[in-house]
Amino acid sequence: MKKDSKVLIRFILLMALAMAAGGIMGYASASHRQTVSGMLTVMMDMLITAAPAGIAVSGLLTVLSFTDYGKGKTLTEKALSGGEESDYDAAEKQLEKSLEKGNYSLILSYTALGMLVSGFAGKYTATDMPMVLVALAVFFMLMLANTFIQSALVKQVKRLNPEKQGNVLDPKFHQDWLDSCDEAQRALIGKAAHAAYRATQKAILATMLVAMAVSFEYPLGPLPVVFLGAIWLVQTAAYMKTSRSEGFK
Repeated sequence: MKKDSKVLIRFILLMALAMAAGGIMGYASASHRQTVSGMLTVMMDMLITAAPAGIAVSGLLTVLSFTDYGKGKTLTEKALSGGEESDYDAAEKQLEKSLEKGNYSLILSYTALGMLVSGFAGKYTATDMPMVLVALAVFFMLMLANTFIQSALVKQVKRLNPEKQGNVLDPKFHQDWLDSCDEAQRALIGKAAHAAYRATQKAILATMLVAMAVSFEYPLGPLPVVFLGAIWLVQTAAYMKTSRSEGFK
């Protein structure tokens, strides 16, 4: 009971501090409305201008992912040609590095594309259309390249682990892959998924609060918060549904 009381007191103090901080920020923002609005406008313009650079960084990550894949394939050949267990581990780690960079590239390219499209709608003119078309072409090329790399990665992992099943281009890939994992691998996936679930919840809440705060000075509209809320709702519903269905098996 004593521990519960301490936790409750800590929670109340945290909420009080958060409300006080929000009040101070709101008062400061209202007192310097023109300055804050100008800073936000400059920041938004900088983000829109940085969109092509984001696509370029995404391209660099794709190149690095392909390089890591080449190294992983070489290590896979070494492991399968009579290598030791450490060679298998080295090959899998190298392939994981390739997959990680490919995932980051895909996320960054989608984000940069969104920035570019929003900039074209609110700032760019018809003369900027060639740049937008080039960026779109690069984006689709990156998508195809990352899809190819992921498919090749899966093939190499399946060579190292013949029991693995699934095709990247198949909508049921993730389920097929999970079904072919052993208990230890499933436990690791579950632990990683729970960590991602908690981190995403915190990130969504923080981003939602920032979006609401910015909306006082910059006309973001309700869509950012609605979209974040929809993602949060889908994530929580999927988690609860899976937890409930798995619990009754």
